Amino acid sequence: MKKSLFTLFAAIYCVALAAANIHDVHLFPVDFQRGLFSVTENYPYKVVVKFTADVWPLHKDPPQFVIELPAQVKLLQAVTRVRVPVESIDFTAENFTRDGKEYTRYTMTLPTRKLNYHPTAMAYWRNGFSIYLDAAKGSAGLSGDVNYYFIHKGEKLLERSFRLTVMPEIPMDRPAFQRFRMTVKEFPSARHPDTTILARQLAMWTSFAPKLYMSWSWEHYNYPATSLTLLNQNAEFFFWTFACGHSTMILSNSGTDDLGFCVNNKVTRPGVPPFYRADGTIDPQGICPQYLVKDPEGLFYGEYLRRAIAKARAASPGMKTFIIDYEPLAGGGTCDNCMQEFARFAKLSKVPTREEVQPGRPLNRAWQLYKINQNKIIMTKIAQAVKRHYPDMEVSFCSTELRPSAEAVNTWDAVDVSAVERFTDFYSFMIYSTGMDYYRYLSYAAEHLTTAGSFPWIDPSEQDERFFLRYSPEKVQQNIIATIALGARGLMFYPTDNLDGRYMTAIARTAGILASVEDIYCGNNLNKQVRFKVLNTNRLNLFDDKGNLTVAEYPNLNDQVKVHLHEKNGTYVLSILNYASEKAVVEVAIPGYNGNAAVASDLFNRRNYTGLNAALLRNGFVIEIAAGGSAVIKIGGTPENFPAVTQESLRNALAQLLQSNAQNASIYRTTQHGNAVAQWRIFNRKVMFCLIHGENYVTIDPGVNGSVAEWMIGRGITVGRPAGRLSEVIFYDPSQPEVREYSIVSVDLAGELPAVVLRSELKNDTDAGGSGNLLAGLIMEKRVALTIDGELIITDSFINPTDHDLTVAFRIKHTPYSVWKAGNPPVVAAKNQTFLPGVYLKAGVALDWYAAKGARELTADPVITIDTGRSVYSLDYTGACGLYFWKNQVLHTAEALYAPVTVKAGETYSVTSKFNHRFK
Repeated sequence: MKKSLFTLFAAIYCVALAAANIHDVHLFPVDFQRGLFSVTENYPYKVVVKFTADVWPLHKDPPQFVIELPAQVKLLQAVTRVRVPVESIDFTAENFTRDGKEYTRYTMTLPTRKLNYHPTAMAYWRNGFSIYLDAAKGSAGLSGDVNYYFIHKGEKLLERSFRLTVMPEIPMDRPAFQRFRMTVKEFPSARHPDTTILARQLAMWTSFAPKLYMSWSWEHYNYPATSLTLLNQNAEFFFWTFACGHSTMILSNSGTDDLGFCVNNKVTRPGVPPFYRADGTIDPQGICPQYLVKDPEGLFYGEYLRRAIAKARAASPGMKTFIIDYEPLAGGGTCDNCMQEFARFAKLSKVPTREEVQPGRPLNRAWQLYKINQNKIIMTKIAQAVKRHYPDMEVSFCSTELRPSAEAVNTWDAVDVSAVERFTDFYSFMIYSTGMDYYRYLSYAAEHLTTAGSFPWIDPSEQDERFFLRYSPEKVQQNIIATIALGARGLMFYPTDNLDGRYMTAIARTAGILASVEDIYCGNNLNKQVRFKVLNTNRLNLFDDKGNLTVAEYPNLNDQVKVHLHEKNGTYVLSILNYASEKAVVEVAIPGYNGNAAVASDLFNRRNYTGLNAALLRNGFVIEIAAGGSAVIKIGGTPENFPAVTQESLRNALAQLLQSNAQNASIYRTTQHGNAVAQWRIFNRKVMFCLIHGENYVTIDPGVNGSVAEWMIGRGITVGRPAGRLSEVIFYDPSQPEVREYSIVSVDLAGELPAVVLRSELKNDTDAGGSGNLLAGLIMEKRVALTIDGELIITDSFINPTDHDLTVAFRIKHTPYSVWKAGNPPVVAAKNQTFLPGVYLKAGVALDWYAAKGARELTADPVITIDTGRSVYSLDYTGACGLYFWKNQVLHTAEALYAPVTVKAGETYSVTSKFNHRFK
């Protein structure tokens, strides 16, 4: 009997061990799309299966992975991800029936010794393996659950599912770009000797634009010859290298080990001084910037670079471009020689320590100017050397966005990319964003570049949730339209081919429509000749920062609607991008129009604006653009066969909309009760709400999370200039937008504590895909009150009007302190704890948030002081579960972290923060 009990216990213990060996699984991009994945008929789609597990137990006893697919969707291939070339993972297929529907169960034993995985880190380099799915023709409309799980030591582990949808096949008979390039940096399928999947992918991408633009890096020398042959036939490789974290150009696997600049990721050449990081430690892969500036042996930009490019061009003779990802950190390069050189550059009386040039210290801005100048010299030498060795090659710097030089001083990389424009054929801007941010960056480049072109990059297949969820198919469509309208060379989809059917369908449709009018985009740019105004906006008479009375619009849709006009041979293309969260009714005029068109065809929204004539086109006709929408309107040529929309119907709808807006205009009037005043003003060129109590006031920005943009006590500005801001609710869930627009719903000036209440509702379209916004319907309310002594009391409430529970998990971001303004690092403390930048959590608290990994313990109550040297902030975050402090060269945040809370249907959850300030 005892033996049986022992045997039973041992069996249970072994099962527990088996379950413990595989800890978690993540499917990319499925999990980032909230359990939804779409494919189109007749095209291979990749899913990356990543997992965390104990390494040696799985090496000894490999598990099986099982995925159950609807019978119409086949598992084409499963492959490893680590070494090149990659290897197939064998699988078996078994047909079965579930709920009356035919399924196929695919089972594979994982070659764990050939996979990368880690006990805790899901982001481990090339974690897991990849599978390719292919939906048969005729299966469009199918939607079914896909189950997947592991089997280890006889037990089923981590069984989960996702919803798979099959969309119609993407037509291949679309127009294709002839000049504009649409490309992806690399196809992992090319790492496998069987080119069947790669050939189908290349056929699709070359249907967008005939010649792809792809990177050639150190790994390509290990690619199968079959893949390289196919890629060289369908793509043009660019030579790809990088200088990240330091200014040292890395040329791996380049046949230059004898020179000693990069041997197994280390500098081994005698006499080459090492790179010292900001903290004084040595980076073994980096070289002192002084050596890179002087190149005393003439080898670094000589044989080292020449041989590396020669080797790559021998393998890919069509290579015509050299691109370097240049992202050195601002703080590095701090050896004694560099510090002495900095002292000479800044004309200092003595050589400073490396601590004296770090962010928050008085010498930091001079140090950044020094680094910008140093990087300019190094970048120039790289470009000149490439041209010297290979005059036929173009040179491109892959960099952060172009920006004013003053802003370059305040960034993390201390690189002013505009400084090397005359040595650059084009910039590969890493504009990893969508919406207004993307447009603003690219528009600035278009306006300020004189000789170099631009080729922006976006990352809708980035394997990091906070980056991935910036995108949606609709936002990518906007990006493509903006890119061609602003005259860029093309658009890079970084890093690989992990886009699902919704994205691929949107990309194909967008490319086809824009390619049909590419000749017009390449014609005359008439942006300076087109006139437009948004008609459905409120016009207010307000005072600006200087006390001047001016007319302002709120909401300012004109700033959020962008219009471009191109023409060729009398046919026009009007591109309109609405980045606002509400519909825009736009009146567009083309004063120089001399054609006779009666119809303007909206190619994306499939409508014809009819009843037009030359006079209307010259003086103004009305167009309606959906919230977050876009339009490409062809004027002239043959009208499309679309439904008609008349100008009369649009004008009538506008009149009703304006009448409704006028009934709600009372909120914009100035009101006063005693020594409390509520009024609207212009601050930082934006319309904002101002609450005044005695000598104190706060300015609130409804358009940016209802945050406090300025806080003034007496005559002292405590927050606002140059860049402070308080009280921004940010959800840990990265699918929620970081910036939301609030509206004023009430103002109370009658009591002892004047207050304003703002409100915002989360919509169902705020996510980048999947099953919709999990917080749709949640009402966010913010109450800002101001005491007679200048104390701020801000209450954030989460109201659930839905019929189901909602779980909210959030932090409240406060940026009270400007490093730039004070010139000294702050002293941040609570009663029994001081704080350096980082995350601090109360004992036993865990947050599902990327920044919370490795959090320190919060031993004090979340009531803190920030001593800036000139003044002291007191911040009371009672009720918070943690604190987060982040800083760069300009700002210092003091953020309150809150544990997830379930707000039941019909209920409200609130948190309150209090702010005091005194000048020393």
